[in-house]
Amino acid sequence: MIEPATLLTYIAVVLGFVFIPGPATLLTVA
Repeated sequence: MIEPATLLTYIAVVLGFVFIPGPATLLTVA
């Protein structure tokens, strides 16, 4: 099963890469 928190995090990362690749990459790495 996929936990809601994990799902929300995944969606947030995907949207981040779509709209703001730069900042999203920094947040993902950090």
